[in-house]
Amino acid sequence: SGPSRPFQAGRFALFVSTIEPRKNHRMLLDVWRKLLGDGVPQRHGFDLVFVGRPGWMVDDLLRDIQQFASPQNRLHHLQDVEDSELQALYAACAFAVYPSRDEGFGLPLIEAFAAGKAVISSDAGSLPEVAKDLAILIGPEGGFDDAERAAIKAHPRAVGISLGPRILRAETAAAAAIALWMGAAGDW
Repeated sequence: SGPSRPFQAGRFALFVSTIEPRKNHRMLLDVWRKLLGDGVPQRHGFDLVFVGRPGWMVDDLLRDIQQFASPQNRLHHLQDVEDSELQALYAACAFAVYPSRDEGFGLPLIEAFAAGKAVISSDAGSLPEVAKDLAILIGPEGGFDDAERAAIKAHPRAVGISLGPRILRAETAAAAAIALWMGAAGDW
């Protein structure tokens, strides 16, 4: 088993990826800030965990992640994670997120599915083909299909954010999906 962590099994979302601009950590960090401002993670006792080493062109982003990551902000960044610990993190997470804007394959989706985890993913590159019908896919413009929109409207307390008349921006769609799944995590 890996080292002790300040987040609880079943109470965190996991994002595994090298930190690169195309992986969209910035968008997810912005989403997390919005959710924190709305009190959603605090209400559900939920954390977000980034796992990955720094890639290229990420100095500003990495600085922002490092400055913001804390138990108080319920955001954690782990680097140099061994394979056995990564498997343990997948096993312990409530669900995985993968908001990449440009993807050749998307191995973290396969790893999450192999651990039996639900995934919120972008629909960029090869991800729709990899995910098939196994993930909630959010496009570059965000948005949900009618069934997903109805599920979100049916659970406004779980979501805990204002959705407005439509969901178009990827950030809003990701925030709504993450918040909805946080509220449902205890039911799995």
